[in-house]
Amino acid sequence: MSIVTVARIQHRRGVKTDLPANLNEGELGWCLDTRELFIGNSLAEGGNTQVLTTSSDLSSAIRYTFLSDTSVASQTGASMSQPIIRPLQLQLDDQWVNVKAYGAVGNGIADDTISINRAIVDLYTKELSTNENTAQSRKAIWFPSGVYRISSAIQLYPFVKLVGENCASTQILLTNGGVVDATVAMQTVDSLGQQGANIGNNDAVPPQNITVSNLSVTFQNGDTVVLIQRATDVLFENCVLGGNWTTGSSPQTYGILSETLGSALPTKNIQFSNCVITNVVTGYYTTDEVVNTSFDGCSFYNMFKGVLLENRIAPDPNPNNGPIYTRVANSRFQDVSDYGIQVMSSNPGITSMGNWFSNVGLVSVVDVVYWDTVTTLCTSMGNVYDSGPAVNDQGAANLIVDVQQQNI
Repeated sequence: MSIVTVARIQHRRGVKTDLPANLNEGELGWCLDTRELFIGNSLAEGGNTQVLTTSSDLSSAIRYTFLSDTSVASQTGASMSQPIIRPLQLQLDDQWVNVKAYGAVGNGIADDTISINRAIVDLYTKELSTNENTAQSRKAIWFPSGVYRISSAIQLYPFVKLVGENCASTQILLTNGGVVDATVAMQTVDSLGQQGANIGNNDAVPPQNITVSNLSVTFQNGDTVVLIQRATDVLFENCVLGGNWTTGSSPQTYGILSETLGSALPTKNIQFSNCVITNVVTGYYTTDEVVNTSFDGCSFYNMFKGVLLENRIAPDPNPNNGPIYTRVANSRFQDVSDYGIQVMSSNPGITSMGNWFSNVGLVSVVDVVYWDTVTTLCTSMGNVYDSGPAVNDQGAANLIVDVQQQNI
């Protein structure tokens, strides 16, 4: 390249093949054929740094190289002479993985079931490489705005974390059209993908530490939005969970159904925060010894019955005394035809605190909150009712501290 000096700033210009490997420090090199600009580094660093232009090869500018297995790697590190090479995809996936990288479309037409479940299995059950173990590969799966149609249940494996844009713009919709018409939109499975009473068999890790947030999960044809079985430490936050129930329709449907399926493994520490449960026959239902379930800041809207807690009794093969320590707080029950909360469980600790009940029980002409004769050590405190009768207490040693009190 010829040397041109303008106002004491030295630069070179010519074809790229003539660009020196080491321009002088601060010296510019302009490639006439490729329209690229380079500047010399310090003597300590050596080499040249490309100044980005509209003609720059951006893939080269981020210093990538193809490995022998054709994967893409980026070079980063403390200095140019000590690069750290990692696959570019891992660089991008340090926080989360876009579900569309696994083929999900989110247009409300394509069936995204296989793509979503493949992403979950790939990230939560397998090692990415010899240098990335399973724990390190557990990246949150990101759902950009869209409608993700599914025809069978999304499998909630241990440690899975699903995150949407928000519950208004990221929607998961269960419709018929699969090999077998699906009934459940989301369900917990163990590390081997085993369901129901098989969870935990073959030394599998039971479902645990599961988080679903900022999503709308609904069904057009089904019976349960979320099925939680033999799981611990499950969190749903800022979600809409709904079906297609309308007043007077008869098929039994659930927003959330919790089960232990016997005593082999527990179901415990289940939390719903700022969620909307809507358009189902029963918002939350369990007959098992599910321990420590909480609803905080939730809305039970447009359904037949809000919360129903019962015993399993003989001749059921797994009789028990129902759920333990269920707490509903700071939540809203609106347009519920039957009971807002109905407790027919003899295990203790069912609490309703600071809830608001509007237009509840008027269709069936029943109490807003009902405690059966078997109930004990339950609490209703600080609730507000826009109509009565409010709390009907048939049990023993229950505490009611509400403005509208009844049967105490």
